[in-house]
Amino acid sequence: MKQSMKRLVIFAVALFSIAFTQTVSADSLDSIQNNKEEVAARIRSLESDMNELLDEIDTANAEVSALEEKIEQNTKDIEKTKKQITAQEEVVEKRLDQARTQLKALQTSEVNYNIIVSLFQAKSLSEFFQRIYAVTLLTDASQDHLRRAKEDHEKLEQLQEHLDQTAKELASQKEEEKEKEAERIEKVATLKENLAENKALLATIHEKEAAEMSATSVTTASSATSAASASGDWFGVQATGYSTQEAGMGTYTATGINLRSNPRVIAVDPSVIPLGSVVEVEGMGTYIAGDTGGAIHGNIIDIHFASVGDALAWGRRSVRVRIVG
Repeated sequence: MKQSMKRLVIFAVALFSIAFTQTVSADSLDSIQNNKEEVAARIRSLESDMNELLDEIDTANAEVSALEEKIEQNTKDIEKTKKQITAQEEVVEKRLDQARTQLKALQTSEVNYNIIVSLFQAKSLSEFFQRIYAVTLLTDASQDHLRRAKEDHEKLEQLQEHLDQTAKELASQKEEEKEKEAERIEKVATLKENLAENKALLATIHEKEAAEMSATSVTTASSATSAASASGDWFGVQATGYSTQEAGMGTYTATGINLRSNPRVIAVDPSVIPLGSVVEVEGMGTYIAGDTGGAIHGNIIDIHFASVGDALAWGRRSVRVRIVG
């Protein structure tokens, strides 16, 4: 009777020690997990902002390229118009010379005399008026040519002014785009810095999580094995999910179980749950402890799922298990 009471007391103390350690450890792991999720969410947000900014930069680069093409074409148009203005100036000058020559000719008495003689040599009144009309047309035509030449010259000068104004506007737009580009580059640098800081923080959290799980496994492994095996009582673990459908995963477990035909398997730390044990996962049913894993240490199990989607949906949870056989 005394021996039975002694075993009962030892068992109760062991259970209390395990429960206390697991509660503290689970709380720590939950805190780490929450912190990890917050940092991961920030990283996703920063990456989303980065992608949006990169898309904005691509759009801006396309707009700058189109703007540079406009500037190049406008420069060509300016050069072409300058040549046209020079050529038109020569035409106007020639027509001015012609007009001056005609005016001088009309001012000489000999020319006037010839015109008058020509008029009076008309054989009829009708022919007389026709000759007067011809002289008038010649004079008017000369003036009309001169007027048109001047109008063409003025139009070209207006076009030159328009092209010069366009050139200024395009140059201003390009300068604005350069300023915006500098701002975007600064934003990209800031986002990269924030991403690097958060990724470094996430790596630190992963290390802390691994250290916490390792410490838990060292503290509770031997006690948990004896207590759980002896009593068959429930105890807490961290449960992750995996699937043989994942890329690079084999079909057979460490103990030779075919996961395709026998999918209800969990990976365990043999020092906590002996391989070959029948383990009940609360709310999930019974599984064979038939696999191990490099990351499975202490009170951690990895539940096999038939599909990758189910494994991802499971994620990481705190559950209770017990050895039933």
